[in-house]
This record gives sequence, C-alpha cells and structure tokens, in this order.
Amino acid sequence: MPADFPALFDTLLVLAGLVLVATGLVMFIYSKTSTQASSVEAFGIKLNVTHPSLILVLAGVLVLGTAYALIADTRGRAALSDPGPRIDVPREGEAVYTRLGTIRASTRDDPPAVVALSVAFPYPAGDRAFKEELDDKAARLREVCAAFFAEKSAESLHPAFEGALKSSLRDRLNAQLSLGSIRELWFGDFAVIR
Repeated sequence: MPADFPALFDTLLVLAGLVLVATGLVMFIYSKTSTQASSVEAFGIKLNVTHPSLILVLAGVLVLGTAYALIADTRGRAALSDPGPRIDVPREGEAVYTRLGTIRASTRDDPPAVVALSVAFPYPAGDRAFKEELDDKAARLREVCAAFFAEKSAESLHPAFEGALKSSLRDRLNAQLSLGSIRELWFGDFAVIR
C-alpha cells in the first residue's frame, strides 16, 4: 500500500461527501414538492419523506463527518498506530535526571490509596552547577513529591489529569531550585493502589 494512500482515501471521502451534499441540495431546490410522500426503508426503519433529496444531503454530511474523523485521527488510525505508552526521550544536549527514584505516598482518601511512581526529567547536560544542586537537594525534592501526592485524592490522580499533575508538581519542585529549572516531568510506573 502506498504511503500516501490514507491521504488519498481521505480526500476521496471528502469529495464524495461534497458531491452528495451538493447533489441533494440542488435536487431539493429545483424539485417540486408533491403531495404524496416517498417512502424509504432501511434496517427496519421506514421513513416517509416529502423531499427524498434530503436523504442525499444527510448521507453527504455523514460521509463528511467520517472523513473529518479519519483526517483528524480522532479514532481508529491513532489508536492503531500507538504501540503503547510513550517513552520520553531527552532532546539533544539534555540528560535525564532519575535520582529521585520511586516515590510512594498515601492519598488523603479514607481509607487512603497508595501512590507509587518514578519521577524523571530532562536537564541541560552541560549544566554542572544545576546537576550538583539537584543531587544536593534530591532528598528534599523526593519529600516535595511525596507531600504533593499525599494531598491528592485517588480520583484526582486519574490519567486524564496527568498533564495538570505534572505542571503543578513541576512548579513545586522549581520553587525548591535556584540554579536552574525543570521544564517538564516524566512519570514512569504510575500506579494508584486502592
């Protein structure tokens, strides 16, 4: 299958949808309404339609919607192409700080859930002063991480909120640092055990 086949298929779907909509609208505008309704039956559903051309418009809209979903990768292709969890890779000139290790905390729920995750982040590979500060403050940064997750409920740790969690925790960690800052956080092995 050629590499550009999906794009060609999407284009053909859009064109087919536009043709159906245009044909249906032209037929609707130039047709004379009759007093007798036409009957259309599909999948056990019977419709009495005074303007059969409206069915073409509806079919065109459905085809256009399908084409949009395929082009935008809202389903199907995006799910099929995703092999699993994304592995974060540092940019050129960056190293990964992983010395915070696995963070464990109990949530504020009653009874509390246990949160376990590893926290890592990229930093400029050539910035020795910042690396030394991270090493010196690693224990404090671990405490900040544990306290952060201890304030949360198990529901607020749902994967849907991961972006907000990362940015909030990043800001708290950056408040502890003076020689540099963390641009992004990576969570690994994130588990909430109830």
